[in-house]
Amino acid sequence: MKLLRRRIAEGLRLVGLLQLADHLLLQMERVRHNRRNVAFQRVHPEFAFPPASLSYDAYNHTSAEAYFATGKVQAKFFGDIVARYFSECDISILDWGCGPGRVLRHMSSIPGVGRVTLFGADYNAESVAWCQQHLSAATVIHNQLQPPLLFNSASFDCVYAFSVL
Repeated sequence: MKLLRRRIAEGLRLVGLLQLADHLLLQMERVRHNRRNVAFQRVHPEFAFPPASLSYDAYNHTSAEAYFATGKVQAKFFGDIVARYFSECDISILDWGCGPGRVLRHMSSIPGVGRVTLFGADYNAESVAWCQQHLSAATVIHNQLQPPLLFNSASFDCVYAFSVL
């Protein structure tokens, strides 16, 4: 199946239709999740969900429920690890490749850890702008694909990356 998908993508790229195919898949995702996303937003009116294009680009779906739930699960996973090593300490954390903040938004408080200062970095300027506007608990910067990041050495107690490569 993966080989077939790769060959189809290569063929679409050769004839200049890959971008159009991607756009059509995004629109299908929007329609598929629209009813559930509206219901989720009604139950969680304070929850800012990224635009469908950013969600689809980063996670290959447009489900607000999945964005929220999987972000929370991954934040707990990382938070549990951090708590093992930084019990009762104030810490600074970087989410490298934060995208539209799926995990980052849930990391602002970690049980068993002192004050958490959050940072995010991503190469996608639109995701960074969205995070800067909607995730006030974190400082998010735009980075290039090549090093260095715009932080001083030893700026963070913890750096994590999830689903970046």
